[in-house]
This record gives sequence, structure tokens and C-alpha cells, in this order.
Amino acid sequence: MALTYSCSLLTDGVRIEATRRRLLRSVEVAVSDWVDEPGASSVAARVLMAAVGGQDARADEKFVLLSHQYAAKVPASIADQLNMPALSLLSVTLTFDGRVDTPDGTIRARWFDERTRSVWAKRVGAFVEVGNQTSRLSSALFELMEAIDGFNESVGSDIEARITKWQPVQVALQEVTGSEVRADGFLGSLTIYQAGSFALDARETANGPDLVPVLMGRNKAPSLDDNAPVEDDGGVEAIESELRDDSADALLPPELQKRFADERFGSSDRTRDAYVLARNTFVILDPDLKVALDVVRKMRKASPEDRRNFLRNPRPAISAALGRDDADLAAVGLFVETKQYSERVLGLGIWDPPKLPWVQKKAGQWAPETFPVTLRGRTMELTPECLDDLIAEVDAAKQEERPDVSIDQETYSVIEVEAAVGGLRSRLPRRAQHERP
Repeated sequence: MALTYSCSLLTDGVRIEATRRRLLRSVEVAVSDWVDEPGASSVAARVLMAAVGGQDARADEKFVLLSHQYAAKVPASIADQLNMPALSLLSVTLTFDGRVDTPDGTIRARWFDERTRSVWAKRVGAFVEVGNQTSRLSSALFELMEAIDGFNESVGSDIEARITKWQPVQVALQEVTGSEVRADGFLGSLTIYQAGSFALDARETANGPDLVPVLMGRNKAPSLDDNAPVEDDGGVEAIESELRDDSADALLPPELQKRFADERFGSSDRTRDAYVLARNTFVILDPDLKVALDVVRKMRKASPEDRRNFLRNPRPAISAALGRDDADLAAVGLFVETKQYSERVLGLGIWDPPKLPWVQKKAGQWAPETFPVTLRGRTMELTPECLDDLIAEVDAAKQEERPDVSIDQETYSVIEVEAAVGGLRSRLPRRAQHERP
């Protein structure tokens, strides 16, 4: 079974541990064994080991403590593999009270949810907590918030000390806004959005399909969980039930999305780190998203036939542009199919339904999430994977002529376990049955 990573947020970093499921329990996996894992687990492990080598993380026997600064830089596809909170959908408005060159000038941060409702948020390094929801800040926004905290902590200091603390704020603001903010007053406020994925508004024109990117939050993308259930055969209708909506799921309000698409993205010759959307309103792009949008920009200039081929499935081109070990997974997380996209591309007769075997369907379309197994009066709810492991253990015991099997540190006879699970064999999801030798 693949590794499952878990993250704990601490004031001095992100503690990352890994476990592997064994029958009815999970066991810890030593850090030294992480890079030997197959598939995406080892890709994530190599990123962590690179952070350790670069002094951005510390490795213990059972965990890696990743700095908040590095956690903010981790590509979204790797963050997903590590089960790190997704890139935040919150926007933040910064209000400047007073002048930066006075002893009492401060910068206030107010956070807003997807519906632009003011929320109380607690920041823990590169992460923001709102109620029981935690999300991650982009590197640019993390550096800005860190600089603001440092500036606010200098209240009461002399002017020279305040200006010194203002410099990191100015550098971080320039990274976000693309322009220098002078230190001779600067009254007003800034609003900042973070984009982590995108959808495509495909429109037919006299010159073939046009490709208009719609910015999305990272959590609108499909899950990259290797351990999620495999999709049953349900056709295009089942897939469409999972698709997002261009308007309801867009990151930006309609007027800002239109301005981004028509006046900012469309008119520039390269994809930037951030865009000005309105007076003192900006959007920051995730680094992988920049690469993906560069692909879109290139395809907008391609021939009508090439554009149609791209629209069938944009992910291979995005993966090729990313050009790294986890590029295929990263491309899945970057491009979001929407209902409008599928309808328009189906209308063009070119849609290739997304092949996302790990996307779980809605209730009623799946085999049961758990199976009740009763042994000696004790009923245990087993996931399909745990049930599959148990059946495999029973089969192995019979082949090896062992009379007993161990379940959750209890010993049971093969006969009683086989009687308890025998009728459940045919109800296992197809993947579990195919995986057994």
C-alpha cells in the first residue's frame, strides 16, 4: 500500500509523518524509507529530502519538520500528496492606518471568504485557520504577511527602526503588486486574491475555438489522493455530476474575472506572477498555474485544429510544460473541468471525458464505504481495502496451512474468519479484486 502522509501545524514549522496501512491498523514508516516508495509518494519524499539538504527542513527518525517559508513554496501537487491544506480561497484586505514613517502607523489585515464575508482568521506561519478550516498561503502572500507582522511589532520605535521594518513590506508588496509602494505615507487599502487552478471558457469563433481562462481556487481541482476509491462504470452522466461551475466556483467576482480575461491576460505577452484587477486589487498566481496559463496563451495562437486537439484534453500539454516527475498529477490539479466547458466542447464534438479514476462519485453510485464483519460478537466496520487485506490474509493462511490469523492483535481461527467474510467477497470494489493475485 502507498504511504499516507499527515501534517501537523506548529509555530516553528510543519511536522510531516508517514504511515502505511496494515490490515486493520496503520504503522509508522521511518523517514529513511520514504524515498524508496513507488509512485507519487517517493516524489513527495524527494522534495522533502531536498528541503532537508537545503536547511529548509529538519529530519528526525519518524518525521520531517518543514519550515513555513518552504511549505508556502511547495508545488500544489506535492502539497496534495503530503495532505497539506490546499491553497487558500480567502482574500485579504490590507488597511494602512497612519503613515509608515511615524511611530504608531500600522497595517491591518482583514480576511474574507469566497462570498466576500468578513471572517476571523488566525494565521499560523504559512497557514490560515478559520473555524475548523485550514488553508495555505502562497509564498508571495506568506512573505507579505510575515513582513507586515514585523512592521507592526515595531510600533513605538524610532523612525529609523520603522523605516527599516518597512523595507521588507515594500519588497513583498512589489512582488505582489508589481510596482513599488513608497514609504512617504501610503494611505488606503489593498485586496489580494490567490489563484491555484483554472478552467477554460471555450467559445467558437469564425477563426475556430477561443480559449479564455477562468481563475479558480486550488480546492476546486480534482483530488489527487491515490487511496481514493476507483470510479465505477457510470458513463459521461456520472462524470458531469462532479463538474464545477464557471460562475459559482470562480475565484473572482464576475467583473474582476472579465477584466482579468479580457484586459489583463489577453492583452499581455507573458503570464505574470500577479495582476492588477482594479484599484488596489490584485490576484497572485501559483507558479505551476503560471506555466499552465503560458500553455493556454501559446495555444490561443495555434491553428484551429491544434486548438481543438488541445481542448479535447489540455492536461498532456500542461504536463509536458511542467516537465518534472509529478507533472501528470500536477496537471490534473491545475485544470478544472466545468459544466460549461463540457457543454461547449461537446457542442464542438471534441470533448474527451476526463479520466480521473480516483474521483469518488456521489452517494448511491458507489459500493459501501465500509463492510460490517462480526467475530465473536464484536462487529468491526472495515473499509474495502481493509476487507481485501483480510481476505488475502485468510487465503494465504489456507495456502500455507496455518490454522490462525491475527486481526488487530487478536488471534482468530481461519475457519471463523472465512465464515465471517466469505459472503462479502463478491461485494468488494473491482479494484480490490483485481489487485489480489
